Amino acid sequence: MLVDAGAPATRFRHEVLIDAPFHAAGERLMSWEVQRSAFRVRSSVPRVTPGAIVEMSPGVLPLRFYCRVTEVIDEPNRIGFVSAALPGPPERGEERFVVERRAGGEVAFVIEAISRPSTRAWAILGVLLRAGQEVITRVCYLRALG
Repeated sequence: MLVDAGAPATRFRHEVLIDAPFHAAGERLMSWEVQRSAFRVRSSVPRVTPGAIVEMSPGVLPLRFYCRVTEVIDEPNRIGFVSAALPGPPERGEERFVVERRAGGEVAFVIEAISRPSTRAWAILGVLLRAGQEVITRVCYLRALG
């Protein structure tokens, strides 16, 4: 389960059925393709592995976000990982990205997150942070595998 970084925290869960084979979608997820749909990505490894560190930059702004993979999910019907934000702007928290093969054969992409602003300054911009997170999740991440 995602770790609560402390109150006040924002939680969300999004899922979408995708029109992609389970293993192909899992491969794209585990090679950082979801993150590349929204950010420039630099990683310590080409594939998601426990302990891997990834640097993400929106490209337009001089911001960089760093995350560490804390868990890899490799089950017969679930492929994915959990990453935790490393210290720095704008948020602290965790995200879980999972491709699931359902009993009826459908393939779903599920994203869960819990986060809170990392500083008081970022907290003031909380509405903008949540809106940005929502746009990145819906427009980029959820469409990346479908």
